[in-house]
Amino acid sequence: MSKIKEYSGKIVYIGIDVHKNTYSVAAICEGVVVKKPFTQRASPALLATSLQRMFAGADIRAVYEAGFSGFCLQRFLEEKGIKCFVVDPGTVEKSPKAIAKTDKIDSLMLASHLAAGRLRFVRIPSLEEEFDRLVTRTREQLVETRTGICNQIKSRLLQFGHLKADENWAMSEKRLAALAASKEIPAPLKEILAKLGKAWSCVNSEIRAIEAEIRAKTDVNSTKIDKVMATYESAPGFGLVSARTMAAELGDMSQFATAKQLYSFVGLTPTEHSSGGHRRLGNISRRGPWRIRRILVEIAWRAIKKDVGLAHLFERIAARRGKLKAITAVARNILGRLRACFNNKQHYELGFFEGKKLAEAA
Repeated sequence: MSKIKEYSGKIVYIGIDVHKNTYSVAAICEGVVVKKPFTQRASPALLATSLQRMFAGADIRAVYEAGFSGFCLQRFLEEKGIKCFVVDPGTVEKSPKAIAKTDKIDSLMLASHLAAGRLRFVRIPSLEEEFDRLVTRTREQLVETRTGICNQIKSRLLQFGHLKADENWAMSEKRLAALAASKEIPAPLKEILAKLGKAWSCVNSEIRAIEAEIRAKTDVNSTKIDKVMATYESAPGFGLVSARTMAAELGDMSQFATAKQLYSFVGLTPTEHSSGGHRRLGNISRRGPWRIRRILVEIAWRAIKKDVGLAHLFERIAARRGKLKAITAVARNILGRLRACFNNKQHYELGFFEGKKLAEAA
């Protein structure tokens, strides 16, 4: 057991590799590994007690990678007086000489990087923000489930020759009723389709209920998130659900000091490969929340049909680099324009950004 006089007044850096059932923990103080990586049961209370007992009197600073466990561990340690940070796994430097990867190695690596100041921490959302995100993220999961059930129904119809491979077929309650009434479909197949159809209808009704809940709660004079939603909805291509999702995921973007930080967080910053006097930009980094990039790209396709300036931007880049890179550029442009709207405390207006440099507006 560590003695109080050994760590009193010192800073101890803790690296934690978090798993469902266990934590792997390592500690560094004054450049020395003072606690070799060890494994303990995954319990925030047990971890806090162990760290405070081993390093009594020390300024304990811990870090772990963002993942399935969310921010519960971070919040608990902070409540117990242990400063705790969370990092994006994609931003943690990996040693090119490493020949093995284990939980204990990872925990020691995190402690080393924390002690050396080589980590970029993620912003910890409030509980209110996380609860707001639950609504749209649950809808997103249900939509994926509904799509999966629809694909199962299609595969059964294709399997027995009741659907052409190139047929443009969309699921609906009307379609389900038609399948149930069809005299061409054999009884055994119809029975299975009825079960799948019932599951599809159940999930579909829950999706509609969530959308109705979002619609009912939308009031620009009520909560902060609804006021932020109004700005997103003012931009071309946004709908109720996409505006709610962006409001919950990014808020008013005030946490980003510059547009560059915002693009980097969302993963819309081009990778770069430069040598000597040559500078080459590659594909976007794709780091950060994928759902935001997906929504922005979907919005960009709709926006170029409504905003002339964005349409011209798309056509200009598409002619040189192709449609996929062009629509990504439009998505990034829309994000920058929205940030400018929040900074200027105004809604998006078609034509407002024409003739202006995005850097000046944002």
